Amino acid sequence: MSRPKSHILSARTDRGAVRPRNEDAVLADVLPVGRELGILLAVADGVGGQGHGDWASQRCVELLREYVAAALAAGSDPRSGLAAAFERVNETLFQEAESLHPGAHPATTLAAALIIGESLWWANVGDSRVYLIGPNSARQLSSDHSLVAEQVRAGVISTEEAADAPFGNVITRSIGFEPQVAADSGGPIALAPGDVVLLCSDGLYRVVRDEEFASVAALYAADSAARELISMACERGAPDNVSVVIYRVPNPLETQHDTKRLAIGEPGRRRSRWRLVAWVMLLALVALGGAAGGAAAAGWLPFEQLPFGG
Repeated sequence: MSRPKSHILSARTDRGAVRPRNEDAVLADVLPVGRELGILLAVADGVGGQGHGDWASQRCVELLREYVAAALAAGSDPRSGLAAAFERVNETLFQEAESLHPGAHPATTLAAALIIGESLWWANVGDSRVYLIGPNSARQLSSDHSLVAEQVRAGVISTEEAADAPFGNVITRSIGFEPQVAADSGGPIALAPGDVVLLCSDGLYRVVRDEEFASVAALYAADSAARELISMACERGAPDNVSVVIYRVPNPLETQHDTKRLAIGEPGRRRSRWRLVAWVMLLALVALGGAAGGAAAAGWLPFEQLPFGG
């Protein structure tokens, strides 16, 4: 069954060239936020060395969607709602693992972005990343919770040395391994038409440079960009699973024709451009959410990761 591609939204994951299975999971979903619609994006990278990493990552994104939706419905502001959802996801995953997988301590990284209107909020635990890509630039919003990243922040090694440092996959924080965990978070960050929000597992950024993210994002529509980045990682050996979630902030002029057919509510009432754009995105997501076959798929899906960390 074929699926139409999306210009503005894509969530894809691949086993890579080495790993026997995929323990990554990705999420791209639409959530109601009052009279608007929000876009929730996430990448979870199961900790292979702990066992049941595929279960941990998949369950993680399922819980995140549920808890973020509940927080927003209860009136929480996006940043605190996202951070609180991370805490609840961790607690639930830890408790479920004790009964379903006793002694295994399944764990996963988690990076998430929430877009409402023209603003972005983000949160992360582990070393999966959130980037904001503008014209010819890629800015990492999240901070890696990894042994190597802590050494860089402490001045023990340089950024250049970190690229080839041993134990680069060892993370210092994860979802589900301990009863409690603290997430980093940020926002709101103003978005402009053409900006790209990109989330990825370390299977991508360890072999594809940040400046390459910016170049590919500038050249391709969202789904084509995700495919190209995964292809680049696989061509370079892809020693780990590779996951990419991309949201391109739409240009209202590009969606003008479609939004004329999507007016809702009282006749003649003026709608904000972002609410109309969100409905266009909703239709695209419904189309994308069909089949999930193959090694890569659009929508939110399970998949794989590395032996010691995210």
